[in-house]
Amino acid sequence: MSQVVDLLHRYVYPVLNRSAALSELKPSDKGDYLALTCPSCGKRRAYIYKTGISIGCNRKNKCAYHKSLWDYVQERDHLTPSETLHRLVEDYAGLSLDSFSNEINLNKVNLDNFSSRF
Repeated sequence: MSQVVDLLHRYVYPVLNRSAALSELKPSDKGDYLALTCPSCGKRRAYIYKTGISIGCNRKNKCAYHKSLWDYVQERDHLTPSETLHRLVEDYAGLSLDSFSNEINLNKVNLDNFSSRF
């Protein structure tokens, strides 16, 4: 499993297009972060840092939403862990999973219970 986490952190997250991945949350560029509509409370108080891997809501006392980008995309799109990996790598990072075949053998990695909560 650490191979998947390493792949995400080393190659995928640095180039992932967070605006495209979270387009339904109406991202707007605020410098170091993107302001978002919170998927939980609906207020315009959520954010993700441009190099970040989690969405958070600044309404700490009323909402306090916090979820990893992986888990958000997986739940939003009703994907399996394997499909989530494909979506993040190929659709939002513009990379090909095939290009990582020397680093990770996806046929041997069990993603059934994988969650990227870190």
